[in-house]
Amino acid sequence: AGALQGFQRPQIAGHIREIRDYLEKPNSILPNAIVVAFMGQAWLEPVTNPESRLCQLVIDTSKGPPGWIVDGQQRFTALSELRGRDFEVLVSGFLCETEEELQK
Repeated sequence: AGALQGFQRPQIAGHIREIRDYLEKPNSILPNAIVVAFMGQAWLEPVTNPESRLCQLVIDTSKGPPGWIVDGQQRFTALSELRGRDFEVLVSGFLCETEEELQK
């Protein structure tokens, strides 16, 4: 349990249950971001003009899941099990050119 497979850690049922139980409390917060690595199905587009440094992240989900959760798999699973509650979640993402870059 807890051994790495590639860079995805196996989900530990007890830990996920503890996180879910906490998140079900009325004043719970999730201060840590879930980290997602995108490879090929996400890109940045300028919001205003090409010289601007302001961009938006465009994510194409038409070909299935567009990325890998590299940190926060158990938090993500616990969140997916919540019923009847909206929850704001911070997500950090990065764009990778190759699978080798993704695994660094």
